[in-house]
Amino acid sequence: MAYLIILLVIILESSLTYSQLAVTTTKQPSSQQSDYPYCFRFTWLGEKFDKDSEIKNLTCETFRGDLKNVPCRKPLVATTNSKEPNTLLMWEKFHKKPLEIGCRLVRGESCIKYSYIYNQAVENITYMCAKANVSNGCYTQKYSTGREVEVCVCESSAGSAPCFTSTAESILNQSIATIVFSIIFLATFLSFNI
Repeated sequence: MAYLIILLVIILESSLTYSQLAVTTTKQPSSQQSDYPYCFRFTWLGEKFDKDSEIKNLTCETFRGDLKNVPCRKPLVATTNSKEPNTLLMWEKFHKKPLEIGCRLVRGESCIKYSYIYNQAVENITYMCAKANVSNGCYTQKYSTGREVEVCVCESSAGSAPCFTSTAESILNQSIATIVFSIIFLATFLSFNI
């Protein structure tokens, strides 16, 4: 839990320089995008927003409301089906202009996926570059209110899609693997108890 709190402090400190980041990321790098590793940089607004939602004038400040410590990075993204974004499709669409949805990973920073979860449903996710003093992996902090904060950390490689790239197919494959594992476990457990 202490790691998560320290990580949150580092993320919040890095958010103080976001206005500088927004200014500097409007230009594309002079060399090919494959020369650098990238992280995703955007906020998925959650299931409450879809293709019909008015988000054009929505800002991080209005989205967060009074919750100033909630990370938020532009662009703000709503998906057509209100499901988590297919980051692989996003990367395929924007890989020639990676700064539209990403940030260049620099020495000392990692890719961060910051998720707010309530009653096991993801409310919103912010992807960003930030300093992290923990190793790659996911860290969860649970609250008695049913809310969870999950922070995942990874590092991307030059010439590859940013880490945290997922597709509906990979999520389906993970679900199938979990079901198969559960069936094998139950069958094994039952065979020993019969």
